[in-house]
Amino acid sequence: MKTTFPELVQAKAHCDLEFEKDDIRIPEAAADDDQMLIRRHVIEDRLETALLTDCLTLDYLPVFVSDGSGIVSFEALVRWQDEELGTVSPTEFIPIAERSRRFSFLLTYWVLRTACKQAHAWPAKGQSLPVRVAVNIPAREFYSPGFVGLVLDILRDTGMDPHRLILELTEESLTQDVGRATKIMDELSRQGIKLSLDNFGTGDSSLNILRRLPLDILKIDKSFIDGLPDQQGAIELASGIIAIARAMGLALVAEGVEHESQRALLEELHCDMIQGFLLGRPVAAEKVPGLLESFSKQPEVAH
Repeated sequence: MKTTFPELVQAKAHCDLEFEKDDIRIPEAAADDDQMLIRRHVIEDRLETALLTDCLTLDYLPVFVSDGSGIVSFEALVRWQDEELGTVSPTEFIPIAERSRRFSFLLTYWVLRTACKQAHAWPAKGQSLPVRVAVNIPAREFYSPGFVGLVLDILRDTGMDPHRLILELTEESLTQDVGRATKIMDELSRQGIKLSLDNFGTGDSSLNILRRLPLDILKIDKSFIDGLPDQQGAIELASGIIAIARAMGLALVAEGVEHESQRALLEELHCDMIQGFLLGRPVAAEKVPGLLESFSKQPEVAH
């Protein structure tokens, strides 16, 4: 049975509508052609209904210890199968949602709440550490007043242990206002929530900025992994990033690992964790328990 949002969330959405009438409408000149423009408008029109009636789903991409012996965490990935539109790619609807104050809030709220609720029910038998769940947070919501309170409310309502939640942030969002970002991150860290810098290397952050931020995890962008193990420059870059992470006391995740030769090299370089299609593709929520139970003992990784 489908569930709807709590009344307070629907009220906030309707309230926000009074302050933004068409802030997500895309000018016709920005569309590649008429068909694309029509599709985008239909996505806008159907997205709120999809959010408020729980028509989205989450898949979970596993993150493995670098030798492949066990699962450390899962990254929540939102999916949308619409009756009229069919499969709507996240690359289509997420940018539309993030341009709107109302949609951005609703999507972030839904993903956070659903991921925490589902992860709370994951089996713990045979695991030395509880498996964590990672949720990507857009800059708009990260900097919004009351964000920390919203996260804590969701954790309390779902019964989720704060130590099992990872919030993934981008360099672009954290460098918008380093002082403010640090304050928000400190509040979250004090509650036991882990903080991860996603797609490291694609933004404009400096090492000085990174040192100021209370991060726990650094994720190496796939673009730095693609050249492994054949390109010497790629090896040197990966080695340097791993050395930086270790010097800063951060756990490290390599994204987009698709070949055994990449995995073997990353293990040799002492990268903590990997994610990518080599060891595991995204799975539906109902398949996570079985996947976890297939590992008799989870690895002890400081993450």
